[in-house]
Amino acid sequence: MEQFKKLIATTPIAGDCTKGHNVILDQPYTLNDFLERLVKEEPREWGSIYVLDQLIAKYRYGNITNKIENFEEFKDQFIFSIKSNGGWSKMDYFIKFF
Repeated sequence: MEQFKKLIATTPIAGDCTKGHNVILDQPYTLNDFLERLVKEEPREWGSIYVLDQLIAKYRYGNITNKIENFEEFKDQFIFSIKSNGGWSKMDYFIKFF
């Protein structure tokens, strides 16, 4: 299966071995589609998903572990851009919509 996302480094590696990225997707995704693909393609990864600087969901080792109460209002919106920050197995994603 082809990789669905590509990470382009935007910051140098920090002291904790993390760095920032722009995330390039292979096709348009809604928030829900992105999360489903993320946990399927990155089963060893864990972290948090932010929308409008608000924590919207957490994921861990192939599962969505926590969605906030108003997740439903965002789930079908198409993603405009994603930035990420992390390293090793932890990766947080910061999502903006159209």
